[in-house]
Amino acid sequence: MKMIGQYGKCLKGTEWAVVEELAAFLSHFQDFTDIVSTKVTSLSLIQLIRREIQDICTINSSDCEEVVTLKRAVAKNLNRRLPVTDAVTLATLLDPSTKDLGPDLQKILGQT
Repeated sequence: MKMIGQYGKCLKGTEWAVVEELAAFLSHFQDFTDIVSTKVTSLSLIQLIRREIQDICTINSSDCEEVVTLKRAVAKNLNRRLPVTDAVTLATLLDPSTKDLGPDLQKILGQT
């Protein structure tokens, strides 16, 4: 934009900082996409991905307002976007690498 003289349309330092924070947050979702795009995927991955998303959606005092808003929206829609169905529960319990999530599944399903 500077090269064509549109200085007013250039991002300011604070706007670049917001873009960088948003890009860092969203990069996690690219990682998840790469994981499930492999040739071998499993429903048991849903529990692992859900746990990671819950962790990255934890709001930090250093988060800008835009990232906080995005984290809240993602966390709010987690159950709709990645539901824990009976099939997911069964796959998680039968997969040796995720079977230890069983107690967590009981909490999620309200079966303590």
